[in-house]
Amino acid sequence: FGLAKTLQLFKENEQYQEVFARCHEVTHYLSRLEYEKQKSIAKVYAQCDSTCHGGCYHGTLEAFLKEKEDQFGANLSREFAKVCGNPRDYQKPLEFNECLHGMGHAAMFVTEMELPTSLKLCDSFEKQDHKERCYTGVFMENSSSSTSFDHASLYIKADDPFYPCNSLEEKYLSLCWQYQSSYFSIISKQDWNKVASLCLQIPEKYWDRCFRTIGTNQVGFTRSFQVIKDDCDLMPSAHFQSICVAGVISSLSYRFVGDTNKMIDFCSLVDNQHKEACFKQMGTSLLDWDNSKELAKRECEKIPDAKGASWCIDAI
Repeated sequence: FGLAKTLQLFKENEQYQEVFARCHEVTHYLSRLEYEKQKSIAKVYAQCDSTCHGGCYHGTLEAFLKEKEDQFGANLSREFAKVCGNPRDYQKPLEFNECLHGMGHAAMFVTEMELPTSLKLCDSFEKQDHKERCYTGVFMENSSSSTSFDHASLYIKADDPFYPCNSLEEKYLSLCWQYQSSYFSIISKQDWNKVASLCLQIPEKYWDRCFRTIGTNQVGFTRSFQVIKDDCDLMPSAHFQSICVAGVISSLSYRFVGDTNKMIDFCSLVDNQHKEACFKQMGTSLLDWDNSKELAKRECEKIPDAKGASWCIDAI
């Protein structure tokens, strides 16, 4: 049947909630199996796409690093930073970003969920933004792990919802708190008022990141834009509502690559006070699909609302 056809089947059946909400973890497993057959990241990546939030990219790297762990030995950190290669090797910026993010997942996979060791592996990247993309995979795996059904996190405490972020070095905190919001949603059973309350208990300078993740998480739970809008409207201020809305757009752009209409439809639905944040995030997110600013501007011009199109273009 093949990996590419399986991903297409998932895409065609995302209207079913059990597929939409759980297919990301399944694509982790499927691409690991495909790597076992192909023994080539490039060959597996050629079959991957953004279906189910790009889990295909992540699982491939988990399998690769597991295979190479013994071979790399003491040189693991040096080799780790070479795996994704150069951004110019990729057709879309998003694919390079998914590789860096996937390396964070892979680090947790090969270290048996040892978060500090995994973060140190991410630190082997030279560029700060590459390190941070890798951190996102580590913290995603820890806080809301798509694969924790077979290896649960060691760095979550039932009696302390703020752990491990309250015990890490400063350089890790912004992304730790951003992804801890996903853990808040799990322990709150997606009661977004409770999640918002927990976000307001973390250090104030990280509040926006926490609320942004409330937005990004919506795209993993429901296909209904009305439900997503209503959930963002629950946030305790207009500012946090706009942050939530921007998070939704950033997540839509990664889950539905190339589908501009989904972003336009959502931004058209939100209240007027949030439209600027929504359309500006759309402009920013379009550059993850292609480096061409002209192509991004053409996508913005599809927005029927002139002011919305202008905001979108301003962000490019």
